[in-house]
Amino acid sequence: MAFFVDCRPPRLQLVLSARSDPQLPLGRWRANDQLAEIRAAQLRFDEEEVTAFFHHVGIGGLSPAELATLTARTEGWPAVLRLTAIILGAQGDTRDFVRAFAGCTRQVADHLTSDVLQTVSPDLRAFLLRTSVVPRLCGPLCDAVTGREASGAVLRDLSRAGLFIDPVGLDGRWYRYHQLSAEALRLELEVTEPLPPMGRN
Repeated sequence: MAFFVDCRPPRLQLVLSARSDPQLPLGRWRANDQLAEIRAAQLRFDEEEVTAFFHHVGIGGLSPAELATLTARTEGWPAVLRLTAIILGAQGDTRDFVRAFAGCTRQVADHLTSDVLQTVSPDLRAFLLRTSVVPRLCGPLCDAVTGREASGAVLRDLSRAGLFIDPVGLDGRWYRYHQLSAEALRLELEVTEPLPPMGRN
């Protein structure tokens, strides 16, 4: 593929879509101004786009404050917004749902866990569940929480694949879970690895 791109006819444009960076000389193409990238941040909806989306799917009557809440809680993920619209359409009172959406709803959690979490390996699933309780993630901290090694490489792989986490800062050491992902993972953790009951003093 790299050879094909380097030797392509001058007027040919090639579009590649992937969840993670392909094993191609992207750095060289960037340096030569041969690459235009659309990343997850550009695909997320802002508040104006969220407002237009709900209007388009026929859900009106949401106040600016409610739209701001939904935008912040979904972080503009189109798939989660679509699921939210389906749930909203089935609600008798959208205000009650938006208030409840201050916490992760079971429907949203089920979507995230069934569509994504079930597709990863058991080892990675355990890593995600156990580290979901940490507000900010780095390799050594995740090693301590999980009792494993090389968590930094796992975090980098998750970030490159666009799964669950976002980098915090520019040094490539710290990450955070997407808000709803963290809450869905914690709900799943409570089911699969509940804390033992506390003994009486």
